[in-house]
Amino acid sequence: MEAVKSLRDVKSIDDSIAARTPQMSLIKRVKGEKYVLGHLKLWIIYLQGNLNVKNKLTEDMIDLAAQTILDDFWWITISDIKTIVTDALMGRYGDFYESLSIPKLISWFDSYSKMKFARFSEGAMSDHGYTKNDEAGWRERTRNHLTDKDLNEIDKWMKNS
Repeated sequence: MEAVKSLRDVKSIDDSIAARTPQMSLIKRVKGEKYVLGHLKLWIIYLQGNLNVKNKLTEDMIDLAAQTILDDFWWITISDIKTIVTDALMGRYGDFYESLSIPKLISWFDSYSKMKFARFSEGAMSDHGYTKNDEAGWRERTRNHLTDKDLNEIDKWMKNS
């Protein structure tokens, strides 16, 4: 699958965020729902084809799974999907017990979503620390990028605001 090759450097949530690939909702708006569902189905088929399970999803189940993912996880990006599928193939979501099912698949998206939102929350808290403490915050981050003159001008502007 070409998407797997093009996203080979995406191996974690952080990589997925940094990749800045489009969300399913944007692709749906630009290319249409049928296109997005086809893309999701290809990922599910790729996943199923690379698993050693006896009980596989039927075509109708794949259709339902793709629609559920699009409806419930519309904000997921292409790189997120790659990460979820790779993590599943590596067994990071647990054992398959000889089957792939819609609930298992959706639970992986749910788990990944919680981890990604937690990552964003950590970043927001970190940014809050920067803004709350001027000396340890923005000054420290900008030290290598701004001159003393720039920093003094910013100080003046902040005092006048």
